[in-house]
Amino acid sequence: MRIALVGDVHGHFNWLYRSIQKYLPNADLILTTGDFGAFRSVEDYYSTKIPKKHMDHNFEYNLWKDKIPVKTIFIGGNHEPNGFLKSLWETQGQFSKLTDNLFFLGYHGATNIGDTLLAGISGNYSPKNFERARKHLDIRRWRHFLKEDLEYIRSLKSMDYLMIHDWFQGMENYFKCKFVNCLSPQLRDLIIEKKPPFVFAGHMHTYINLKLNENTRFISLAILKENTKIIEKFEYNNHEFFIFG
Repeated sequence: MRIALVGDVHGHFNWLYRSIQKYLPNADLILTTGDFGAFRSVEDYYSTKIPKKHMDHNFEYNLWKDKIPVKTIFIGGNHEPNGFLKSLWETQGQFSKLTDNLFFLGYHGATNIGDTLLAGISGNYSPKNFERARKHLDIRRWRHFLKEDLEYIRSLKSMDYLMIHDWFQGMENYFKCKFVNCLSPQLRDLIIEKKPPFVFAGHMHTYINLKLNENTRFISLAILKENTKIIEKFEYNNHEFFIFG
């Protein structure tokens, strides 16, 4: 299986599928690590927090009218149509189907890829909201991952790949944080405990590929650009991964 790894898309679906068609035309699967931007119309902006720079191109490629050429699985980021994703979560749960070939893994979720398990956690960290129940949060706060999401991942016996949007405590040397406690110690502890062989992340728009420890490799994916190319590839358990950046 040939799998494309892609960072924050921010609604540039034409860039995404054009790059895949050009550089990996026989791809079987695309995994993207949050801030996918599946906005249906401007009304979806009301349920989210999103900078104007990410509003300009969300409707270039209509996910519901234009064919999705490659099966695509995404997790949520902090700039998503929260109202829409909430409705998918409440009606379908994990691995919600938006349209043919397009799936939202969920605020937390897991699915098999062949004989391996992909798990995921959507959103970014908020110390203020971490302990709260999602059902009690304002819709714009659904962009945060919560204790309940980490507890689900903790309940899994094992996993091969963990997709996250935000980084975790211990990665402060790789970026400048504007806020106190902006990275999650709980997410760090979960990764240490569960020992996934690979963790794929987005959010910081920065490509990093490093060994966290003897058990886990951390790959942070760069933001999608207009002519994003394959920058690296690797194999694991009969899967070929192609990193776009």
